[in-house]
Amino acid sequence: MQPLALIGIDEPLRSEVASRLHSATICSVADASLVAVLGPLSDEELFHGAISGQTWLLTVEHCRSQSAFLDLLAGVCRKQISFTLANPERFRPSRQLVRQQVESGKLGQPVLARSHRWLASTSHDFCTNELPIAFVQDLDVTMWLMGSRPKTVFAISTDTHSPGPCGLEDSLRIGNPPTHEGSGYEASDNIGSGNGGGAATCVVHCGFVNEGMAQWDFSLRPSSAELYESLTILGSLGAAYSDDHTNRQLRFRGDRAEAFGSDEGCRALANLLQQFIDDSLAKTDLATSIQDWCDALKLSELIRKSLDTRQAVGWEDC
Repeated sequence: MQPLALIGIDEPLRSEVASRLHSATICSVADASLVAVLGPLSDEELFHGAISGQTWLLTVEHCRSQSAFLDLLAGVCRKQISFTLANPERFRPSRQLVRQQVESGKLGQPVLARSHRWLASTSHDFCTNELPIAFVQDLDVTMWLMGSRPKTVFAISTDTHSPGPCGLEDSLRIGNPPTHEGSGYEASDNIGSGNGGGAATCVVHCGFVNEGMAQWDFSLRPSSAELYESLTILGSLGAAYSDDHTNRQLRFRGDRAEAFGSDEGCRALANLLQQFIDDSLAKTDLATSIQDWCDALKLSELIRKSLDTRQAVGWEDC
């Protein structure tokens, strides 16, 4: 049994999550070999009580940017501990189900991923600010499902005060698949540059070396009532789809349709922690998860570069 400490999670969720774990006993940080940080902590609090030789699990919310990631590495080196990063979005039951379909081969080779996420915000300018962390998490999930990094990135944002239409079809003229130079992507003249007000929508296209493509539609809305998210994966043999349905899913049995709730909270945390425990027991290389998040941060930087230049950019351009 692995002694595991949980930080940043309160009752009753703590007890409910702990009851779902196998091969671990919950204990204090001082007695733990594994420590999981599941809530926001300041830099001073983050590694308080860390003991040399421990392995810490941090969620990616602690590494919102390249600079924050470097600061984290410095703290890890000072404490002489091992650590791994986890994107909680990967461990939601809906995302896990799609991943299982991809890994089983039932979908064939993934060729198209499309993701929507609408967040509540009074204003945001995609051209001058870092992407919200939820959007970067979605970038990571898509690369995880596609199984590779993109080759080419093209992004465009629309201005809430711009008179032009916001839809991708009205905003872009799409020619050949993206190749970087002569990518076929061209911004039309009616796209807001961000100077007329906060950009409400950012649409990102990525081309992959395996001829696959991904598209993200990120939007910031004035009302939390408008929040929405969805994920679609099309493969050479099949497709998978998930969305929030306000945490309601439809199930069809015979002629009757039923709506039932999906546990995207507690089960997601339990999935994340169980993976951490299993990886520790199997002595899995922790560097993979860290590199994956570095790739997501790099992709977010490429998106900003594409927004600034209004051109497609290559993976090696940043």
